[in-house]
Parts: sequence; C-alpha cells; structure tokens
Amino acid sequence: MTVKTGSAWAGTFVTLDATGALATPSSGPAGVLYVDGTANAATVTITGSNPYKWAVTLPSLTAGQRVDMYITATIATIATAGIVASAQADTTLLSDGVAVASIANGAITAAAIADNAIDAGAIATGAITNAKFAAGAIDASAVADNAIDAASVKADAVTKIQTGLATSTALATVDANVDAILDDTGTSGVLLSTSALGSIFDDEAVVGTYTMRQLLKVFAAALAGKATGGGTTTITFRGVDDASNVIVATVDASGNRSAVTLTV
Repeated sequence: MTVKTGSAWAGTFVTLDATGALATPSSGPAGVLYVDGTANAATVTITGSNPYKWAVTLPSLTAGQRVDMYITATIATIATAGIVASAQADTTLLSDGVAVASIANGAITAAAIADNAIDAGAIATGAITNAKFAAGAIDASAVADNAIDAASVKADAVTKIQTGLATSTALATVDANVDAILDDTGTSGVLLSTSALGSIFDDEAVVGTYTMRQLLKVFAAALAGKATGGGTTTITFRGVDDASNVIVATVDASGNRSAVTLTV
C-alpha cells in the first residue's frame, strides 16, 4: 500500500487470547505510529470492539519512508503487541491525478500535432467551457485573419445567438406597460399619468393607514385652514375649501394636545 503526507490511514484488527479466541483486553488496546522504525507522536484513535478500528492522520513524509501501525494490549494478564499494518510513503498518488503544471510550457507545439488529429467528433459535448480558459488566454492577435469564414458558421448560428434575446413582441409589451405609467404628450416631456399619480397618492399608506393625499389635507388644514376655539380646550381646523372640519384637537391652557381627531 502507498500513502502520503496528510492522508488518513486506517484499518482493523482483533485481540485474541492464548487459545486464539476473541478476547477483550484488560488494558488497551492502544496504537503507536512508527515511521522508519521510530515512534511518531501522531495521534492514533481506536474505536469499536473486536474487530477494533484504528485511524491516524499521517505526518509529513518523504518518498520511500515506511510507516507501521503498532498495537499493544493486555489480555488475561499477558502483555501482547504486534504490527497490524505497514505501508510505504510517496509524494503523489495516482488518485491525485496529473497536474497541468507537470507539462512544461511549449512542450507540445502546433507542429507536433498532425493535421486533423483532433476533430469535432473527438471532443465530448461541453468538454470545453468558458470557465476552462484563463482570462486573456485567447486574444485578437492569436486569431489569424479570416480564421473564421462564412462557410464555417452553421446555418442556425444566428438563430442560436438570438435565442433568449428580447423579441419584438416582448419589447412591445414592455412599451405598453411603460405607457400605462407615463404620459408622453410629445410637447411637455414625459409625465406620470393620472392613474400612476393616483397610485402614489392614494394606494400607499405613509403613516399608519393615512395615505399621502390624506396627510396633505391635514397639512393644508393646519397651515392655511380656518381655526376656531382659540383660548378654549378644543381647537378646530377647517379644510382649505372650508367644506368640513379636518383637525379637532383637545388642548390644555398651554396649548398642549392631549387628543387629536383627523377627518380626511
């Protein structure tokens, strides 16, 4: 078996008495990792019960070093011990794959690849994606003049490019929705339509349940409406159109309001 630095190394073992039967130790079992015959401080964990499982995270190793798992236990007053697993270290395992960095720059040139050595049928669909190209990997200077001509473009290329773009019907729908909000008179610029203004002033509550239009009536009555009851405990403010009472406030001698009734 081959292992490397930092890998999780694990295995199983059993403890037996003098007759060869499974026996639970009175002390242990415990494990120690040996590297090239020297005990290592790496923590060995043991779990389960006959069979037991041992596990350890391997320390820094160099290629060719040998690691052994040494287990000790006391069974029926007899101290026993043994090597239950051995392996040799390497720097890279096959499962790590081959890094691109292992191929020197320029090791493979265009001249080394025969004409038509790679055709479209040899490349799986989706094998090459934008994410696999580094930023700037292909620039304008890398593409020869006329490298792509009309004959190289499939008949449906334009259709595929247009797929997902906004259609004229979709744009017309957006335009109609915008017109419903705006009133483009053509002479005084683009204005909000009456219905849009109605939504702003009447549909959206600003404070509590009061809309912008209702609060404007309150502001106007307080600032410019007729007022009666000055010097008494009830002050009334009329709407600016003098059609109804908008604010009726209960006050003390200092004019402090203790209750306010708004009618909008």
